[in-house]
Amino acid sequence: MLTGLHHLHQSLAYLVFLGALGTTALAVAGAGKKAGLAKLMGYVHRFGLLMAGRLAVVIGIGMVPATSTPILQGWLLSGLVGWVVIEIVAKRMVKPEIEAVQGGDMATGQLIGGVVIELLLVAVIFGLMSARPF
Repeated sequence: MLTGLHHLHQSLAYLVFLGALGTTALAVAGAGKKAGLAKLMGYVHRFGLLMAGRLAVVIGIGMVPATSTPILQGWLLSGLVGWVVIEIVAKRMVKPEIEAVQGGDMATGQLIGGVVIELLLVAVIFGLMSARPF
C-alpha cells in the first residue's frame, strides 16, 4: 500500500508541475485579455495545480509517519512552506485576475507574475522532494 501511495504522490506531483506549466503558457498566450482563455486557465489552475497539489500534500503528509521520516526534515518543512506561499499567491494574485478577465476587464501584471511565482515554487518543491538535500 505504501508503494501505491508513493506512486500516487509522484504522479500528482507531475500533474501539478504540468498544471503550473499550463497556467504559465496560457497567461503568456493572452489569458489576461481573452475571456475564453481566462476561463480555460481558471480550470487548469483550479484542478491541475491547486486541487492536485493539495491532494499531493495530504498524501505526502500521510506518508511521513508510515515511512518513519522525521517531520522536522528541512526539505519537508521547506516544501510545506512553499505550498503555503503557492496558496497565498493563488488567492491574492492569480484568482482575482482570472475573475476580472472573465468579468470583462483586462488583467494587470499580477497574473503573469503570480503564475511565474507558482511555477518557480513548484519547481523548487519538486526538486526538494526529489533530492532531499538536508
